[in-house]
Amino acid sequence: MPSGCAACGHRNRAGARFCAQCGGPLQPTPASALAAAPSGVPNHRPSVRATPGSKLARRLVPVAGLMAGITAINVVAAIAGGDSDTTSLRGHLIVTALTGGLVLFFVLADRETLAELLDPRRVRARHLGLVALAFAGLHIFMFGYQGALRIFGVELMDPRAGYAGWPLWGVLLVMALEPAALEELAFRGVIMQRLSGVLERGETLMLQAALFAVAHMLPLMFPSHFVMGVVLGLLCRHTRSLYPCMILHGAWNASVVLLV
Repeated sequence: MPSGCAACGHRNRAGARFCAQCGGPLQPTPASALAAAPSGVPNHRPSVRATPGSKLARRLVPVAGLMAGITAINVVAAIAGGDSDTTSLRGHLIVTALTGGLVLFFVLADRETLAELLDPRRVRARHLGLVALAFAGLHIFMFGYQGALRIFGVELMDPRAGYAGWPLWGVLLVMALEPAALEELAFRGVIMQRLSGVLERGETLMLQAALFAVAHMLPLMFPSHFVMGVVLGLLCRHTRSLYPCMILHGAWNASVVLLV
């Protein structure tokens, strides 16, 4: 018998232990309660104001901790880099190890909630079609956005400038594959799923995209990173899988490296 989530009202498959929508633990819904539920009445996710304080803290404190950790690592890396125009391999490996360890800690803590999103059996061929459409849409948006910046005399930086002397495969590894995996686990994985338990669907989508943009610490590119965060969030929500998001993210970053 399907289990109803007491937190968000989502109807889950029979035998599910955690809600597929908000990640909260489930209690089997008695048949009498299901029969008594009025038909045609939509279920509404509670807003933050209606969420008990203890649950709100349990859901949001890890989000704040993950964001604080990512920001701290990036700030320290920027300070340590000083005035250097290039990124050292050793420095990048240290930053990657710290960021990867931080993200994996939170992923393991939320492994039951994220199990569905990380199940490769959920990936379908049609998901690749969605990835292709999203990829084309992002390029159209970026063409217009960068064109507008150039009209106003804004000089855009070369994303490969900090990796002068690196082989192409190395640049693709650190600018495409690595961010695609770690950032999707962090933002569409841990952060988005935790926010979905205490915020409305639209609020969750917008906030995770804003946090994604802020984490890059590039004010000029905040609009483009925000839009990308929204697109990736919608893709994750539609496919219920992180793998299409990783493919889109990696393909986008790789195109930035190759086409600049």
